[in-house]
Amino acid sequence: MVALVVGTVLALPLIAAAGSAVATRVLVARIEAAHPPVGRFVEAAGRRTHLVDLPASPGAADAPAVVFLHGAVATLGDPLQAFRRPLEGRARLVFLDRPGHGYSDRGGPEDADPIVQADAIAATLAAIGVQRAVFVGHSFGGAVAAAFAVAYPELTAGLVLLAPATHPWPGGVSWSYDLVGAPVVGGIVSRTITTPLGLALLPSGFAGVFAPKVPADGLIEATAAKLALRPLAFRASAEDIRGLKARLAAFVPRYAEITAPTVVLAGDRDRVVSTDIHARALVAAVAGARLVVLPGAGHALQHTRTDVIVAEIERMLADVTVAPAATTAYGSAGGAAPTAAGAVVD
Repeated sequence: MVALVVGTVLALPLIAAAGSAVATRVLVARIEAAHPPVGRFVEAAGRRTHLVDLPASPGAADAPAVVFLHGAVATLGDPLQAFRRPLEGRARLVFLDRPGHGYSDRGGPEDADPIVQADAIAATLAAIGVQRAVFVGHSFGGAVAAAFAVAYPELTAGLVLLAPATHPWPGGVSWSYDLVGAPVVGGIVSRTITTPLGLALLPSGFAGVFAPKVPADGLIEATAAKLALRPLAFRASAEDIRGLKARLAAFVPRYAEITAPTVVLAGDRDRVVSTDIHARALVAAVAGARLVVLPGAGHALQHTRTDVIVAEIERMLADVTVAPAATTAYGSAGGAAPTAAGAVVD
């Protein structure tokens, strides 16, 4: 009898885990049915990358492409929702799911390194014929864009970085990223509790990224945010984030190599990626870079201050299209455009 009781007690966690794994598979199927791939797949460098590729209008054929790199726990749906409507036709627009995110393949844990992701993106862009681009990177995507500019200066027409994560910071990361990103145990956790728990916490987490602003109704669905809560996708984000601090510490000295025109936009109320630690430090390291601090903006400025960002992208395109070879400092070729109202320029 005692053996039966002990066996039952020991079996309960296994039964619960099995049930949670089944529930996760059901939830994932529902999420993917609601948010199927919206673009096409490109094979390059041993990876399959999901992207949305929108052509330039005939009058903008000379402009470089604009490549959008999303942040952590997100997909290409995030910048697509923010920037497609105001920019479509102005240039060729390419929205990418970073390796392991959305519907893009992940090569392995090494893909957590921004420079490895930059290599994968470079191969993908070569496969679709993009020879020169302005890179718009948000948060972790900003780290990848900066790494790309260091590794591929000839392909980088300009950088527009939004609340970029570029420098080591005091402290660590959330316990959830450490747990899910850890070898072995992270795989078990991601396949069992990550998706149901993540869905329950998504509204509050989304609100925290937008704070002090409030996200628009329906934005979670419009950006396909739930795709990032599938087991492999969330594990990719966890691997990205838990190793980022050490990778940035090693990479910081290379920011001085960036020669592309650069503008960094950040919110003065960002509680996710510190403007002082990251944006200001990056602008100090990159010759000719310009910082635009947006009063009252939090981390999700791509949605709350879209108009300001679109104006900066337009300005960058005008500068680098007019005289790409002569533009080495932001704004040097196209003259001084007016800064958006309410922005503080350093």
